[in-house]
Amino acid sequence: MEPCLNKTMTDKRFKIKNYGELAAGGDRKARKKVLEVAEEVLRRLDSESVIQETVRLKGDTLCIGKKKWDLSEKENIYVVGGGKACNAMIRALNRILKDRVTRGIGIVKDLDPGDGDSPMEIHRGGHPIPNETGYEASLKILEMVDKAGPKDLFICLISGGSSALMSCPVEGISLADEMEVSRIMLQAGARIMEINAVRRHISQVNGGRLAQRILDRGAELINLILWDIVGDDFVSDLENPARFYGTPAGADNTTIEDARRAIEKYDLGQALPESVVSFIHSGDPENETPKELSGKVTHYILQVPADVAEQ
Repeated sequence: MEPCLNKTMTDKRFKIKNYGELAAGGDRKARKKVLEVAEEVLRRLDSESVIQETVRLKGDTLCIGKKKWDLSEKENIYVVGGGKACNAMIRALNRILKDRVTRGIGIVKDLDPGDGDSPMEIHRGGHPIPNETGYEASLKILEMVDKAGPKDLFICLISGGSSALMSCPVEGISLADEMEVSRIMLQAGARIMEINAVRRHISQVNGGRLAQRILDRGAELINLILWDIVGDDFVSDLENPARFYGTPAGADNTTIEDARRAIEKYDLGQALPESVVSFIHSGDPENETPKELSGKVTHYILQVPADVAEQ
């Protein structure tokens, strides 16, 4: 049966927002088959569905793969996250955990319909250039972390874009300075890992600093990650935790020397804000990001680009 949608209609049942428009023209029978395949692939890859298939709650027991957490032993459950898919990831956790979450804050690129009704806070940050809203939301996250204790559990939701969206520069560097870093390095043609090497080191949140701050409070951390780095192998095992580096949630696999080299490679020493260049070249070991995370931290990589291509 052909879709009974005209060219201007949008049906919320479809992932393809202009399904009606695409289905109404040309060879409608052929288009219907192509759209059905595309729609099914999008449903399989949908982050909301992936989390609901991976994370389960049985009574007081949170189950992810083979690991289990007794939530009755936790005083508070906090959800924090950033990324372009964070809206959908939050929706999934809302359905699973319901009123067990003490507080949740997510920073996204674009708001989805209904985000304003979520029991967790959802803020629209800036990407690829950070903005004031993302900065203020990141400060709220850090304030929440600093009040946490050893019996608290954090669930961190990370997807592509988190490094820009979760923006919170270190003391002495302004948000305007951090915004200039992204703008100038993008215009210079720097690669994403070169940009990240700089902005991770000037951030209170990125480069694993958010994870380290949580662990320093004695709290436990579970990271659910949709990874957007091209070239990684398929996610073959969702039953067991993974090793993970990068973003606010994992230890940093770039160094401050990488950041210095990136600045020199594109001859940006005079173009970037002086506060940033001074910080990167200070030689202070305290300015390095954590290279390993010790404590109660568990990573689950739910999806990578190879999985998308396989579909």
